[in-house]
Parts: sequence; C-alpha cells; structure tokens
Amino acid sequence: MPKTLFPPEVDTDKQLQQMKDLSNKRLKPPPDFYNSVNDQETAISYQTEAALILLGSAAKQKAVDYMKAFSGTTNSTDDYNDLLKTSTDYQIAVSNEIMSDLQQVTGTFQTFRNSILQVGDEDEDIRSGMVAPMTAMVKGLGRIGYRETRERFHKVFNTAAQVQYVKQDGEPLKRELRSWVRVFVSYP
Repeated sequence: MPKTLFPPEVDTDKQLQQMKDLSNKRLKPPPDFYNSVNDQETAISYQTEAALILLGSAAKQKAVDYMKAFSGTTNSTDDYNDLLKTSTDYQIAVSNEIMSDLQQVTGTFQTFRNSILQVGDEDEDIRSGMVAPMTAMVKGLGRIGYRETRERFHKVFNTAAQVQYVKQDGEPLKRELRSWVRVFVSYP
C-alpha cells in the first residue's frame, strides 16, 4: 500500500463524543488511593481517571478481582518470600560455582599466554610455533568469555531477586490494593 502524504481519516464525531463522556464521568474531586511508598493518600491522576472511564467494565472487574484476592489473602507473604529466597540462593550458588570454574580456566590461559609473551627475542621460534595453538585457545576463550558475560548478567538478576525477597509486601501493599479497588469501582 503506498504511503500517503495526508494523515488517515479521523472520526471527529467519535472523538468529540469520547471527550464529552470523559468530562461527564469525571468525579469532582477525583478519588484518592493509598500510596504505600510514601504512606500517603494521593488523588488519582487526570490520565488514570481518563483510562478508568474509557476502560471496559469487564477489564476493570478482572483488576478488582485480582486486587481483592491479593489484598484479602490471610496467609503471610513470608511464604512467598521464603520460596523466592530459597530459589535465589540456589541460583546464586550455582552461578558463583560456574564463575569460579570459568575464572580458573581463563586464569590458566592468561598464565600460559604471559609465559609465551615473556619469551625473549632469541626464542622467536617458540612464539611463531605457538601461533596455531594460541589461535585455537583464543577461539575457545571467546566461548568462555561469552559464558562469563551471561553469568555476570545472571548475577545482576539474582542480586535484584535477593533485594526483592528481602522486601516484605505485607499490610501496606494490601492497604494500597484495597484503596485501588475503591477507585476502580467508582468508575462503573
């Protein structure tokens, strides 16, 4: 399909109706929600209110069902944190073991490489004779380097997971979700 220089047709009647619906359905003042980060009641934003007005009732109901289920749970989030901690600790242990093994291999290569570089000018035959084996070793080292890079990424990810399981969700988050339920049902 060829590109046109003109924008696609816009249904201005539909846009005008949407704008009218938005202005008629806005609440004065907009509802508040509890923000667990700063421990304050905060009015919802203009954009959030518009989204809640335009969002279908079935989607809003699904969100309300989730928030009620999470905030109404009687079991402690400690169980989830314990499971996450166990999993993360295992991943960290495996990653540390892999990094240790990889560093042992790369360290051995570096030691060998340094011994070749330290060969004097009179032993140029040794250096030139080592070109083919060194080329093969460097190819293998490239794959090891790639694996080390992946393991460093995993280490960053695992550290982030550790921070997450230390953080307790608890009552402040449940209170925030319950406040959002109140906001969502304000816009049928």
